[in-house]
Amino acid sequence: VTSVNMATPPVAERPEVKVFGVDLSHHSQQIQFAVLGGGALVSALVFAFLQEKVFRVPDFHFGGFLSLITSLVYCVCSGFEQAGVPRKGTLRNYGLLALSTSAGMYFTNWSLEYLNYPTRIMFKSSKVIPVMLVGAVMQGKKYTMEQYGTALLLVAGITVFVLGEVEVSPTFNIIGIGLILVGVGCDAVTSNFEERYFFKEMKCSHAEVICYSSMIAACLTGLTIAYTGELSKATTHASEHPEVVKYSVISAVGGYLAVAFVLLLIKHFGATAAEVVKSARKVISIALSYLLLAKPFTPAHFVGGSLFVASVIIGARAKVNREQAT
Repeated sequence: VTSVNMATPPVAERPEVKVFGVDLSHHSQQIQFAVLGGGALVSALVFAFLQEKVFRVPDFHFGGFLSLITSLVYCVCSGFEQAGVPRKGTLRNYGLLALSTSAGMYFTNWSLEYLNYPTRIMFKSSKVIPVMLVGAVMQGKKYTMEQYGTALLLVAGITVFVLGEVEVSPTFNIIGIGLILVGVGCDAVTSNFEERYFFKEMKCSHAEVICYSSMIAACLTGLTIAYTGELSKATTHASEHPEVVKYSVISAVGGYLAVAFVLLLIKHFGATAAEVVKSARKVISIALSYLLLAKPFTPAHFVGGSLFVASVIIGARAKVNREQAT
């Protein structure tokens, strides 16, 4: 069991904790953590469940359209938080960030035409591998053998799980793996770029980063799917299946809230606490996907899923140990 140190500091040292305008500063840190952690978990589960529902709508094959809706919703939600606050980051850097953000989202959503959602979650979790590689190149970071071992365990879990998918999933296609790997690579660049230029150097708020990057990403995605013809086909499909827009918008709101809650967790409780919550979210999301949306489950799924869970737990505990050591 992973523990997170939440000893309440003296009142004079306690920072202001606001969640979408609601001040939680007068509550104990245990309650603050419960609100932020519970909010991140529930929001992420809503995001995952409804996004998977979108791809189960008959004849829906429009990952770019889903990316456009998600970017627009992120822009609107963060715009409310950012209203009246001067921008700190440069538009040039936001343009570069939007390129990797929109590409990551586009290729990830596109991959769902060939992969089921649990497989997507596992591959997205493998982002830690390219993040480590990019971090070593961009920021000169160094990693321990334990971290590399956890990454290898994660790869083993994903590999065995995918073998189960090949056996039973009628929609599985190797193209999906290629697409999700491109998406994961773009996400790795996004994570390191955000950390280095926006959060460390410019001290930007999460609302500002999401607002401007999503605004530009929506423009890039809109132009792309208009050029490819996907936009017209997707709007025609949506007019025949209005639940697509409903599920997409609510899912995107859940996704934005999950991101906001996680960033608040990092700000007030550290990256380790956020990692514990994110790890629980991954495991619960996969379990609920199989429980709520009937899918075949093979021994390969069980073995691969077990290896994946083990890698998540070991990774989370390693982060706790490193933080406590410092």
